[in-house]
Amino acid sequence: MRCIFLIFVLKLFLQNIFCEDSDPIVETIYGSVEGFNYKMESGENAEIFLGLPFAAPPIENLRFEKPQEVQKWNETLKAKEFPPACATFDTFMGHQENEDCLYLNIFKPKHSNPNGYPILFFVYGGGFLIGDTKTYGYKNISDNLVSQGIIVVTIQYRLGPFGFFSTGDSRLPGNYGLWDSLEALKFVNKIIDKFNGDKSRITIAGTSAGSAIVSLLGLSEEGYNLFSQILPMSGSAFSQWGSKNAVVEVTNEVVDEIGCERNSTKIKECLKEKSVSEFQKVLKPKVLFTLRDDISLLSIGPKMDGDFVKVNCLKKATKNAPKRPTFIGVCSQESIMS
Repeated sequence: MRCIFLIFVLKLFLQNIFCEDSDPIVETIYGSVEGFNYKMESGENAEIFLGLPFAAPPIENLRFEKPQEVQKWNETLKAKEFPPACATFDTFMGHQENEDCLYLNIFKPKHSNPNGYPILFFVYGGGFLIGDTKTYGYKNISDNLVSQGIIVVTIQYRLGPFGFFSTGDSRLPGNYGLWDSLEALKFVNKIIDKFNGDKSRITIAGTSAGSAIVSLLGLSEEGYNLFSQILPMSGSAFSQWGSKNAVVEVTNEVVDEIGCERNSTKIKECLKEKSVSEFQKVLKPKVLFTLRDDISLLSIGPKMDGDFVKVNCLKKATKNAPKRPTFIGVCSQESIMS
C-alpha cells in the first residue's frame, strides 16, 4: 500500500513539473499558437509568442496594396522565432529580411488575471526606413513590463519603398505601412482576449517614426474604437517629418531610374515586377545616411491622402477625433540634428 501511495505522489509531482514547464498553447479564431516560457528576473514566468501573422503576405500581386486579412491555419503555429525584418533599401543590422514580414509578437504573464491584463501595442521607429521587432528581443520587455502585469505586443510594418511609395494619386496611393499597423491593431482586438488581455485597455505606443504612426492611428476613423489611450514618444504626426508630400518626388525619381514610366496608368504593375534588389540598387546610394541634397533620409514616409485620415488637414483631423488620454514623451534636445 505504501508503494502504491509513493507511486501516486511521484506521478502527481512529475505531472506538476511537466505542466509548469510545458510550452503554452493558445487557441485563437485563426488557429492554435504554441509559444514558450521565459523565467523573468522576478522569478515568475512570461509566455512568449513570436511571429504571429496578422495579414496575408504582401508579396507578388499584393505588393503596393492594402494588407489583406490573414487566412486561418490548420496546424498549431510554432511561434518561437522572431520574424524577418521587412525588406527596405538595405539590410538592417545584418538581420534576415523579407517582403513577407507582417507579423507580431505577444509577451504575457503566465498567471491568469480574472479581469484581464492591459495591453501595450508598440510600433518601432527608424525613419520609416529601418527597424524590426527582433531588435527589442523579449527578455527586457518581459523583465521590465510583463513582470508588472502588462501584455506587450510588438508589430512589424512595411518600410521604405514597399511601405510608403506614392505617386500622390489613385495609381499608387501609398501609406501601406500605416494600413499594416491598423491591420495589426484590428488583429490584436480580435484575438487578445484569448491571451488574457483586456481589449478595452489597449495603449498604442511608438518611438520616433512609430510615434508618428500611432498618432496617425489616433486620427484614422477606422482606428477610433480599437484602443483606449496613446503614448507617442519622440515624434508625432505633427513633426516636420511625420507626414509630408516629399515622398511623391522620391517615388517619381526612383520610378524613372528603375525602368518604369512615371506617367503610366500601369505604374503599379510595373513596380510589382521589379525585384527587391532592383529597388535597393537604386535607393541605397540615395538614402544611406547621406547629407546630400539628393533624397533626405526622412523623405520616405506617410502622406496625407484623404483615405487613412479622411481629411487632409491634421488640425481638423485632431478636432474630429475622439479625445483620448495621451502622454507625449520628448527629450531635452529633441531633433537638434533633423
